[in-house]
Amino acid sequence: MKIPLLFLSHLALGLAGWAITREFRSATIPELAENSRTRSTRTRPPKTPGSELVRSIESRLEKDKNSTAQPTNSPRSSEIILRAFTGLTLPADPSAAIGKLLATNGESASLQAAEIFVLWAKSNPDAALQFASGHDDFNKISCDDEALELVGEFISLELALTMPEGHERDPLFAGLARQLITHRTVEQLTVLLTGLEGDLKSSLSFHLGEQWPAERLDDFARLATAMRDAKMLDRVSDKLPPEEMARWMMRYVAEHPDAEFARAITQTGALFFLLRKQPGFPLEDRLAEVMKRPAYEHQTPEAARKDAMEHLAENDVSGFFHNNGPDLRYAFHHGRIEAPEILAKLTTRFPEYAAAGLLPALLHQQLTSEDPKRAAFLIADLPAAVQARIIVESAWSISTLDTLGRVLDHFPDSGDEAVLASRQEFWKAVTDDGLDHYGEDYLRWINRVLEPKDRKMALEAIADRIDGSMDFKAKEIREIIGDVQLRDNP
Repeated sequence: MKIPLLFLSHLALGLAGWAITREFRSATIPELAENSRTRSTRTRPPKTPGSELVRSIESRLEKDKNSTAQPTNSPRSSEIILRAFTGLTLPADPSAAIGKLLATNGESASLQAAEIFVLWAKSNPDAALQFASGHDDFNKISCDDEALELVGEFISLELALTMPEGHERDPLFAGLARQLITHRTVEQLTVLLTGLEGDLKSSLSFHLGEQWPAERLDDFARLATAMRDAKMLDRVSDKLPPEEMARWMMRYVAEHPDAEFARAITQTGALFFLLRKQPGFPLEDRLAEVMKRPAYEHQTPEAARKDAMEHLAENDVSGFFHNNGPDLRYAFHHGRIEAPEILAKLTTRFPEYAAAGLLPALLHQQLTSEDPKRAAFLIADLPAAVQARIIVESAWSISTLDTLGRVLDHFPDSGDEAVLASRQEFWKAVTDDGLDHYGEDYLRWINRVLEPKDRKMALEAIADRIDGSMDFKAKEIREIIGDVQLRDNP
């Protein structure tokens, strides 16, 4: 995007007059959070731990001297519910009784309300589920999710499937899944899922995977195969320790009689994400599986192998720093160890990556935020254009404006087009985090500290973010800049 010089001049002049009123603060650039499965955004009260209702039920069983029933070793069991509620009387108006209990705002009252709901669901499940999905009082029960899970363990399948989509259906289906796993065969589950469609099918399938016991993984694999849904195996990828899970999946893929389905399993993601975190596996086995991913399909074997090895190397080196005893970055920061010593450790640990020449650049990514000058040793003998690319790839690790300035001191000072392009890309890489962390201070820092060449690139990077193609970010940046003309003119 070409930025009008008038715009850049206006932005630079607007920044020049700002006085610095406080010291720049240090902060760590936040890592991207992994997306999690979302649920309803309706405001709900804080919940007690999920075992509170079960504890209450077990407590009553223990105190009931007339009962020969004993709590089972499986607390989430419909047997507990049947035993615990034997002899209890359902209020004539369960909804009113629950509302009255909740009016006291006591934790024990909330547990009693949950128990009334479960008893109600045993007596009149249709009415109880209507209450759960349409009455505000239900969401005031502190352990409402667990109550629904328990109900799911004994409610009829047909009625459970009528539960409207919403946050109440998730725990109900979790309990329903446990019921189905216990009482249905793989063949029966196949027939059931085949007869469902859309969100009902995907939701129940998800919960079956979530609740499936680790000791029956082969059965779940049979279900996934019968459904011709390789992605189902993603839902059980955390049932075993990562290395054991990866070995199980590799064995299953290798032994699967349907080569097409076996290949589909390798492309879903679960095996890929397990193997990328397992440096103890033979590298050739890991490469072979990773290269089956769709991203590598249209590459030559040589290019695919190179990219796959770089991907695994980046993950393995990062894991080495996170899971390898003493904090080597901390030691490097305080001068207790030097880059060549750490490089030697990495070379011993990952000889294949060393032979491929991957380690110096990856180590630079880890160390440059601790001490850019001493980390620069790792790439000092490389061509200027290669050095520039490595610094761009290390931009994610820069956590303070002071570090950003010191990294720039070691950026190749060359008029080479490739170096200049990398320098501009570097500014684009740090702009969002700079604005997010420092706001107006980032703009003041640009104006006060940077040389004209870098100031222009930094301002161009900011202007790029004000482009209307990203309106939500443009609005935030305009508010940070605080200039009337910039607010009114993209």
